[in-house]
Amino acid sequence: MLLILGLLIFLYGLLAKKNWIICLAILQGVFVDIFSYQYFGNISLLKLVGLTLALKYLIQFKSIKITKIEKIFLTILAFYTLGFLFFNFISPWDDPNFTKKKVLFISFKQILTFASELACIHFLANFLLHDGTKRLKKYLLIFVSFNLTGLFLEYFLAFDLFHFFTGGEAMLINNRVRGFNFEPRAANYYAAMFIITLIIIGRWTKTNTLLLVLSLLGFVISTSMTGNIILSLSIVILLFTGVLLKTHYLKPLLIFSVIATVGFTLFLQTDYSQRFKRQITGKAYLLKDSNIATKFEGADSAVVNFYLHNPTNILFGLGAGQSPVATSSAMLERDKKIFPNGYTYLPFMGVILLLANGGLVVILAYFAITFLGLQEIRKLNLDKRSKDTLFSIALIITLAYLLQVRYFHILGFAIMIYAELINRNQNSKILR
Repeated sequence: MLLILGLLIFLYGLLAKKNWIICLAILQGVFVDIFSYQYFGNISLLKLVGLTLALKYLIQFKSIKITKIEKIFLTILAFYTLGFLFFNFISPWDDPNFTKKKVLFISFKQILTFASELACIHFLANFLLHDGTKRLKKYLLIFVSFNLTGLFLEYFLAFDLFHFFTGGEAMLINNRVRGFNFEPRAANYYAAMFIITLIIIGRWTKTNTLLLVLSLLGFVISTSMTGNIILSLSIVILLFTGVLLKTHYLKPLLIFSVIATVGFTLFLQTDYSQRFKRQITGKAYLLKDSNIATKFEGADSAVVNFYLHNPTNILFGLGAGQSPVATSSAMLERDKKIFPNGYTYLPFMGVILLLANGGLVVILAYFAITFLGLQEIRKLNLDKRSKDTLFSIALIITLAYLLQVRYFHILGFAIMIYAELINRNQNSKILR
């Protein structure tokens, strides 16, 4: 029901040329997963929006000005397409669990997903260029608040919100709150979203006290409700960026690090921390195991194990969306009992998914895009604080994709292309 409602609102925005509605339709998919249909496959509003925009841009292609970053993305798309043809019609992978039609479907679906993401990135970049960033900041705060509300509701009411709205698999797990997102690990991204909000609020306030308080609150939420310390990793990245750029948020985050370390140490002494400790100690064997593949989970471990035994394939990858077929023989013994017919899903970690889809060629292309994009942000004719804000947001959410496949990188790359457009046009727009 939500999917149909969202699609109708998006189509109205598209026909009425109300770009703010289209922007919201994209951002909802970046931050939440409830506008989707889970009874058959995974049909999401974000993908439908992206594919609609991709079709529109394809029709208007000759009149669209393509940036350097977008040219690299389009090269990756062409590379994926060649891989699709090669691995489906010239040298297909052999797995009795997958019919030829099914392989064609999952690999073509992956290419369409990538194309839809590119269309969303292009739209957001131009939205920022023409509409400024004032609306975007408000939208970010709205979605972060919405997500945090979902966390609290699920945590305190023990109610599976995602299952209720989408019909997806019921998954109510203590200490692994997911709120409005697809799976427990998705809740980790609330932490990264929180960081983005902190940076923005840090610009809006004359004092950094609020930034410090919200950082501590985010740390508590991340550790107690999701059973992980992903926010701490985000803080580390942000601190590194702060040292590198000598930004305005460096001092409060240094104070936060000290307080959080002391607070976390005290937290480990309480009875409440027992479940958290069990999660950590339960993974201790990974440090002793010499097999690198065992340090990853599910489909990710199969890809790593496959490359360990077939290192030459890592250069060009296994073909977009084809890792479940290609790596079925590389499944670890621990997973064969759980998945007797092989994996039916793609890797969860972005870096592993990129390696599977396009090998080192695509990984290097992504790093090139990130490097060029951050360089464009540094070239902007803005005050230092504004550039630091854009730089930090873009860096965190693009790096976050490498840890787990979500859609934050759409916003990160859009900011980079937005910077390139401003530099190319010598536009006077600034971050307001």
